[in-house]
Amino acid sequence: MKILNREEEHSKRNFQNKLDDEEVVEKKQQDPITQLFSYKCQLSEQCKVTSADWNPVNKDLLAMDTLCFGRLKNPTYPERIITYPSKFNCCKFSESQPNLIAAGTVDGIVAVWDIRRKSNKPITENKEMAGKHSDSVWEVQWVGKGAKGTDKGESLVSISQ
Repeated sequence: MKILNREEEHSKRNFQNKLDDEEVVEKKQQDPITQLFSYKCQLSEQCKVTSADWNPVNKDLLAMDTLCFGRLKNPTYPERIITYPSKFNCCKFSESQPNLIAAGTVDGIVAVWDIRRKSNKPITENKEMAGKHSDSVWEVQWVGKGAKGTDKGESLVSISQ
């Protein structure tokens, strides 16, 4: 997986006039994109990354939907890889409990891991539940319940076709 940075100067762009295709191509060629770092690992070599999420508290911890966890201080190899029988499509850290990460799979499973634990076993999953997704889960999202203080909590929402 490669992490890229695109420099954009929105104040210099003029969106009043519609650009034709040639102008769009020329503008895209002028926009500099810089590779910040890339992770390479034999365990995830055949996997395509379709989702990534930065930990809301530990800002150098990046989770990819292959459930590889990388850190900026070691950009050459993932710190941890969670293996699971199904392929992942998406992942998202909890905002209120940043040690929790949810992931959705190609066969409709939503699972949650506590990354403080060393186990690859999720703390919860909908694998055997009635009413689980019958198709790929394309997005998982933690949604705040609006409470404040110690009652603050989240619900986990997932989307499939």
